[in-house]
Amino acid sequence: MKTTVITGLDGSGKSTLLQRLSVHLAENQAIIFVPHIPLEGLETHPELLEAATFIHTLSHQADRTQTPALKAVALLASMLVFRELVELKQAEDKSEFFCERHPLIDTVVYARFYLSKFEEATFDPVSVEQLDARFPEALEFLLGLLPAGYVEREPESPFTALMGFIRQWFFVEKRMSLTDLQALFGVRLPDEIYFLKADPEVLDARLGERAVREAHEQLAVFRKLDLVYEEILGEIEAKSQTQITVVNANDPANLDQLFRQLAGISA
Repeated sequence: MKTTVITGLDGSGKSTLLQRLSVHLAENQAIIFVPHIPLEGLETHPELLEAATFIHTLSHQADRTQTPALKAVALLASMLVFRELVELKQAEDKSEFFCERHPLIDTVVYARFYLSKFEEATFDPVSVEQLDARFPEALEFLLGLLPAGYVEREPESPFTALMGFIRQWFFVEKRMSLTDLQALFGVRLPDEIYFLKADPEVLDARLGERAVREAHEQLAVFRKLDLVYEEILGEIEAKSQTQITVVNANDPANLDQLFRQLAGISA
C-alpha cells in the first residue's frame, strides 16, 4: 500500500488540489479526507457513517458556538477513524491512497493549539446529554477504537468519556511522540508527504471571505502552527524514509504543477 499525504495549514490549497485529483484517479487509487469526511460511500457501513455524521455535527456546532474544545474532539475523532477508512478502501481493492492530513502529522500540530482551549473548557450538561442521546452508536464505536484501559466498560456519559481520554492522553500524559501516536491510531508513516507551505499572511487573506472561521484560523495562530509543522516534519525526516517535499503554496502555479504530477498529466 502506498500512501501520499497532502498537508498544510487551512487555505494552503489541499482540498482544492485533492478535489481536482479525485476525477483523475486510477481504479486502484482512493482519497481519504479528514477531518471533513465525505458521507458518500459509507451508506453500507453504518458504524462509519454514524461516526462521520457525529464528527460533522460536532464540528459545525463548534464553529457555530465558537467552542474550540468541541472542535478538538471532532478533530481527534476523525483521526481515530482514519485507519477504518483506509481499511474500507482496501476492501474495495484500493492500494494507493492520497490523504488530506494524517493522524501522525496533523494531530500533533492542532493539539498544540486546541489543548489550551480544552483545559479551559466547560460544557453545558444538557448539550452533553443531547450528544449522548443522539449519537450512542457513534460514541460507542469511537470509544472502542481507544487503547484498552483508558475508558470504563460502560461509561455513564460516552461523550464525557471521550473528552476524558483526550484530556488524559494529550494534556496530562502529553503522549504526542511518533511512537505514542502510532500506538493510538494503529497506522504507519506515509510514503510521501507534500507540505503546502504558504505565508501566514497569504493564508489569512485567502480565508478572509469565509463567513465563519475555525478557532485556529487566525494570523497569529498560523505563524505558530507553521513552526510546529516544520518541527514535526523535521522529526519524521530524521527518523524515517518518508519522502518529504515542501511546495511553495503562495503561487497557485506550483499547486497546479503538483496536481499534474500526481494525476500523471503531461505538461
